[in-house]
Amino acid sequence: MSVEKNYDLVAIYGNNAGADAFGRLRVSEPQALHDGKNIFGDDPKFWASTRNVVYGTLRTVFEDAKAVLDVEAPATTDDYDGRITRQSFSYQAGRSQRTLLTGIFNVNAYDVASDGSAVLTYGLGDSMKYDSTYGKLPDNGIVFVREKINGVENTRVLIRRKRATLYNKPISEWTDKLDGKGASKITVNWAKAQITDLDFEWLGVGRLRFSLNIDGQPVPIFEINNANNTDIDASPYMLMPNLRVFYGAFAKGGATESSRAQTVQICSSVQSESGSTFLGVKRTLRRSAAATSVGTTFTSILAARIATDKIGTIAKYFGGGVFTTDTTNYEYAVVINPILTNNNETWDSQYLSNVEYSSDINDAVTAAANSTGIILNAGFASSTNQGRTFAKEKFDSALNLGHDGYDNPDEIHLLVRTLSGTASFWGLLDIEEGY
Repeated sequence: MSVEKNYDLVAIYGNNAGADAFGRLRVSEPQALHDGKNIFGDDPKFWASTRNVVYGTLRTVFEDAKAVLDVEAPATTDDYDGRITRQSFSYQAGRSQRTLLTGIFNVNAYDVASDGSAVLTYGLGDSMKYDSTYGKLPDNGIVFVREKINGVENTRVLIRRKRATLYNKPISEWTDKLDGKGASKITVNWAKAQITDLDFEWLGVGRLRFSLNIDGQPVPIFEINNANNTDIDASPYMLMPNLRVFYGAFAKGGATESSRAQTVQICSSVQSESGSTFLGVKRTLRRSAAATSVGTTFTSILAARIATDKIGTIAKYFGGGVFTTDTTNYEYAVVINPILTNNNETWDSQYLSNVEYSSDINDAVTAAANSTGIILNAGFASSTNQGRTFAKEKFDSALNLGHDGYDNPDEIHLLVRTLSGTASFWGLLDIEEGY
């Protein structure tokens, strides 16, 4: 005798499963702001490691046969291993943003010592800071927690604002506790893969809706409503809606490497309902004083980055140029995160901007492997063609500038080198920045 799954009440998902967090009918083609597949490895172009190493050996293991990443921390005191997207994803005011986080969040994947703790975290956050309870938590963000403390399991959601937990919702307070007794009649099995579905409106206040997506159905577990329910002391519920996807594993206690915390990261997506409009300012950063005596080694003459106190800004490179008055053949390259010999940039602010620039660099790239960084554009100029402007249409899909988990921003550099002799160079970088 088969038992039919009861989804009668599941369709009532914040008034309607087909509506977004603003209550509007969902469109069929939301715009993807983030597409996180794990099919070739840990992909450091898009992801940064956020780690706290005390005693154990942290591991991010790519399983080629499964197309997953195992994010693991040994169950020794205060070890944490995590991954976070380098780029922030721009929340579009007035448009619902939806995030799907797929993985296996099983705190029983290994035998955790009875006196120890294992905590798995995943969600959306900005800057990650160490936390003695959960490993790392964002300054602002939405955090799903799976924990096992002294043998007792729990699942909860945290809403973070300015390094404080504004909401802490354990599963006992959820509308559907996923124990077979709720509206969905579903009993969750955390040892199996789950798709966590988060849909939120920000605007300072608004609604956050949480569900698991099972068999193509959104299974609502609870929602938080702030509009018409929030006073001036509690508003807004997050100070930063431009967040990044993260997965983490945290453990403490236990004496062996076999006693580990492990998050299995499968894939993730961030979507803006009804599309996305990038409203920003296009700026040209310039080096007006020549970089002199540049030789045959790639040398940085101009760089840009998001200001360290403006993390969450969306900034993209879209063009630039280089010029010399010397009759020399030279090569140029626009790169992300080169390794320089001295690393002695001085960063300056610019008028009404969240982007900083450095124009006093005369620093060579090291001879180490891959020290040139990610090359976005490169070319040669002959002695009869002293200037070169970079084609802008090439960079429509270029990486946004981001940062790692420790507020170290990505840097974009204009590198030049002569093919023989020395020369003086001027340079331009075109940056589009928005919110």
